[in-house]
Formats: sequence, C-alpha cells, structure tokens
Amino acid sequence: MHYCEVMLKDVADSRRINTNIRDEEAKLGEEERPTLALSALILSSEFWPPLKEEKLELPPLVTQAMEAYTHRYEKLKAMRTLSWKPHLGSVTLDVELADRTLTDLSVSPVHAAIILHFQERSSWSLEELSSVLALPCGVVRRKLALWQQQGVLREEGVGSFCVVEGGGARERPDRGVVLIDSDEEGDSNTTTQSEQREEKLQLFWAYIQAMLTNLETMTLDRIHSMLRMFVTMGPVVTEMDVQELQDFLQRKVRDHQLICSGGVYRLPKTH
Repeated sequence: MHYCEVMLKDVADSRRINTNIRDEEAKLGEEERPTLALSALILSSEFWPPLKEEKLELPPLVTQAMEAYTHRYEKLKAMRTLSWKPHLGSVTLDVELADRTLTDLSVSPVHAAIILHFQERSSWSLEELSSVLALPCGVVRRKLALWQQQGVLREEGVGSFCVVEGGGARERPDRGVVLIDSDEEGDSNTTTQSEQREEKLQLFWAYIQAMLTNLETMTLDRIHSMLRMFVTMGPVVTEMDVQELQDFLQRKVRDHQLICSGGVYRLPKTH
C-alpha cells in the first residue's frame, strides 16, 4: 500500500498547506494579498503516473497569484518548490455583465483564461487569443464555444469575438453550474450533464492508475471506496456514484487502457 499511502498523504498535506497559506495571506494588508485565491493539489511526482503535458499561457493575474503561492510554499518547505500544471484543475468564478451576473461557475483553466482576457477589453480576434494563450486557433475556437453557448460571448464577423453585455443572452444557468465544453462536433449546441461528469471523473484517472500499479487488481467497489477516501481528504470534493465510475472504467477498457475480467480490473502489461 506504499504508493497509495503516499498519495493519501499528498492529498492531506495539500489541504494543510492550502490552509496555512490562506492563514498567512489573511495577515497581509489588502494591497499585498493575491487577487485570486488558489488551492493546490501538490503531488510527489515519483509516486504518481506521469500527468499529461499541455501548453497554456495564463493571464498575468493568474501567474502572479501562482508565483505568490509558490513563494509561500517555499517558505513552508525549505529546499522545495512547485512545478505547476496550468492546464489541469478547475476554476470557480463569477461573470458580471451589464444586465446579469452568472455566479459560481466551475470551468477548466483554459476557459477561465479566455474569459479573463475579455476583462481587459471587450473584443478579441481569434488570432490574438491564440497568441496570448499559446494555443492553436482551432483549439481556441472550440473553447470559445462554451462562452458563446452561455450567451457571454458572440462572434461578430469571422474570427472576431465580443462580450454580450445585454440583450439576446441565453437563459441563465442555475447557481453553481459546472460548465464543460465538448471538443467534438455534435447535433446539440449545449453541453450535457454526462459530459460535465465525464471531465470530473477524468481527474481521478491518476489515482486509479497508481492504485492498480501498486495493488495490481481491484474490484469496482474497492476502487470506489478508495476514491472516496481521496476525495474526502482532497481540497475539492466531487461526488460520484458507483454507476458513473463503472461507466468510466468500462470506457477505459474499450480504449485498451484497462482490462476487466470477472469483475476485477487491472492495467495492461507493458512490454
């Protein structure tokens, strides 16, 4: 259980470190405090499967908050520093427009980065956003679709996007909505609940891989039980039921990333 114990310790330590850093920030004067509140999941890299690498340039407002967090972490943990994965995680934000406010929206870092740039100015071209985000134009256009669907942005002419401050907005989402885009074209212009839950389940894939690497085989119920421990101890609580987990695992089986025999899951052997 050594790997799983280290993983659980990482999650518990992350919660404690986040609390310590927030307490330190609370003692600062208002002008010294970071504009954004960050909570980090800090992993011991040698005990976790490699995380997917993707390039994403975040706005200065975010990078400054990350640098401030890193500085405080280095004061807590001498001789250690942080290597951030800017494309991973989730962001909770409010979008305040002239005629409405969308509150407690949970989005991916790239979606948050996009909408933060529109805080600087109300209109951006696709090429400009591609440049500041360091992402291909095709990826940026797909990500912009989420904000278009929510009536926050609209395309004016080809490749030019602006904020919709009033009138013509979509029905407002309920408070506390998780907004996830689909990178695949489909008949529906709105994201489905299953797509939202799928992205949340993807956050647990590293946990599952590490557990199976260490324990070799696990049943669905045992995987679910272990994940609940991780989630409960982690900085962000995301609920899921056994059926959602089973559907996710079966998809990994179809993708040849897992093997299931007699209700027992294991990783494929690598040669």
